[in-house]
Amino acid sequence: MRRSPTRREFVTLLRATGLKLWELERLRVEQVDIRRRRIVGVQGSHFPRDVPVLPEGMRLLSRLVKGRRHDERLFEQLPSGLAQDARGYRLHYARSLYRELSGGKLPSRIRSGLDLDRDSLQKVADALGTSTGLMIGYYLTSERRSFAARRDGKRRKGGSYRS
Repeated sequence: MRRSPTRREFVTLLRATGLKLWELERLRVEQVDIRRRRIVGVQGSHFPRDVPVLPEGMRLLSRLVKGRRHDERLFEQLPSGLAQDARGYRLHYARSLYRELSGGKLPSRIRSGLDLDRDSLQKVADALGTSTGLMIGYYLTSERRSFAARRDGKRRKGGSYRS
């Protein structure tokens, strides 16, 4: 009998794929391409996309798909409480994948998209199914909250933010 993945293994997959919880829940065995180190045809909010998997998740995915039918769902059920940190997992993925693709480290302070490797930035944005502007403003800078506030025009006098 096959054992269910542990909570730690689910977290590893979320951090290694950048998938949203509902995308992970819908995954089928046939979507995992071990040879190319990708999950293919992930149906996101906008369009299907291929998602590169970070090395930390490949060994686990290999074990999870071994000996299973192609049309089978990868997971029967996700553990509760994962949603709490889901954005942090996507943040880890975006930064790790950018570093891997660009061959360098992320600048500590990003003043504009010109500070970044544009090709790597686009690949990470595609993997997450988001725009490059959002990638710069939300996933790659440490000032996520102020970016969202500036975008939404919600900055109050004195520097506080409305919820």
